[in-house]
Amino acid sequence: MFLEGYEGSPGVRGRFSAGESLHEGWMLLDTGNTLTKIRGNAEGTVDVGFELAPGLERRLLAGYDPFVGIRAPAGGQAALIGTDLLGGLAVRLDFDEGQVLFATDELACSDEELRRMGYHRFDTDGYYQRDANWASVGKYLAPNVPTIEVEILGKTVRMQIDTGYSGAALHVQLNKPLFELIRDELGPSIGKIEVGRASLESYELPAGSLKFHDADSRDAIAMLGAATALVKEGDESIAAWDVPAAMLSVAALSSAFSSVELRADLEDVWVMPRATP
Repeated sequence: MFLEGYEGSPGVRGRFSAGESLHEGWMLLDTGNTLTKIRGNAEGTVDVGFELAPGLERRLLAGYDPFVGIRAPAGGQAALIGTDLLGGLAVRLDFDEGQVLFATDELACSDEELRRMGYHRFDTDGYYQRDANWASVGKYLAPNVPTIEVEILGKTVRMQIDTGYSGAALHVQLNKPLFELIRDELGPSIGKIEVGRASLESYELPAGSLKFHDADSRDAIAMLGAATALVKEGDESIAAWDVPAAMLSVAALSSAFSSVELRADLEDVWVMPRATP
């Protein structure tokens, strides 16, 4: 389902075992985080067995994070599930039904089946483990985050899909290189907006400024309505990149697509557009 406490971010209610203790609660599915974390103040990592759904179990080393659950929905949040775990599965986010569906790679729909259902493909080639040139970004390891190609104000750039980037507003974050590239095309400044623990300068992004193209046909398959562009600075996420890049909030993603499927190993992202431009 999509967690109310996170204003639309996807999560599941599951359980996990860490050492001799068993925990149960909400788990935020966060494609913006490489590493899975469990709530706690301890240091180091622990071998954790996760049950995301009945019969779907995975084990990995997870670290502790006291901020997990800081905005927890009713029932509490027990863990943040990153792409080190999600990347081994096909994960479908059905925004209209409020459902999260999992499948192992061998049981996931084929490309042909997805196309027959009306899905379109985005390519993630050139990122993550698939390209050694992205082994590090700034002082951080490159986040293994789904990143697709989009057109924004006529410029083709890479955009991260971050399902942990919640909120009701249609937000598109820009790093400094992208902001400088399109500054003259943006609408007027509308001041600072608080996002998480940061205060970001924001600008109007007119409807139709952001377009999505099918990776195979190159046809435009969706576009974003009027949104807010925020300039992200610092040394985290896309702000650390020296190439133009953007990041999309869950609200913006779900306004353009009724369903998104992340394939195993994050090699492709498949989407069901709400309407063809």
